[in-house]
Amino acid sequence: MKEVKGLKDWKKAEELAVERMQMVSPLLAEGLDAAKAPEIRARASR
Repeated sequence: MKEVKGLKDWKKAEELAVERMQMVSPLLAEGLDAAKAPEIRARASR
């Protein structure tokens, strides 16, 4: 993993992490419809 240096890089890394979590968190939801999972994965991989 690339080392983060400086406040600007840290904020960018944090924003990217938040964005990724927002994309994958629906896959962790209880009672996820099996038909919805591939749709969510496809959207997250774009």
